[in-house]
Formats: sequence, structure tokens, C-alpha cells
Amino acid sequence: PIFLVWHLLAFLVTGLVVNLLQFVSLILFWCWNKSAYRWLNRWLASSHWNFMTFLAEGWGGCKVTFYGDARTYQKMSTENGIVLGNHKS
Repeated sequence: PIFLVWHLLAFLVTGLVVNLLQFVSLILFWCWNKSAYRWLNRWLASSHWNFMTFLAEGWGGCKVTFYGDARTYQKMSTENGIVLGNHKS
């Protein structure tokens, strides 16, 4: 239970910080440099979800294993995806 509380708080706090930074980048970059705005927002969102993965693996003791062929493995750093958790019984 304590892990869930910490994970929820970390998710909410980092999510609020990321959203605030995205709003600031909207004000600063959108009118002048849309590609920089998009790059920064993509980086912020990716960083937030990477942090959530770190929390699940590090604090929760989870192990994420990806299965796929070489072509899929090459696309893992350039494509978006959804990880569905499963459990061992």
C-alpha cells in the first residue's frame, strides 16, 4: 500500500511539473519556433513516462521484458507503444 501512495504522489507531482513546463513552452516557443515547441514537449512527455517506468521497476521490483524480432527491437527507441503488464501465477 505505501508503494501505491508514493507512486501516485510521484505521478501527480511530476505530471503537474511536466504540464506546467509544457504550458511555459507554449507561451515561449509556439509563436516563434513550433518545431522547438514540439521537440521540447515530446521530450518532457517521454521523460515523464520514463520516470514512471523507473518507479515501477525500481521501487516496485517489477521486471519489464520485451519480446520481439530484430526489426521490432530497432523501432523501440523511435516508435510509441503500450506495455501491458502480466503476472506469473
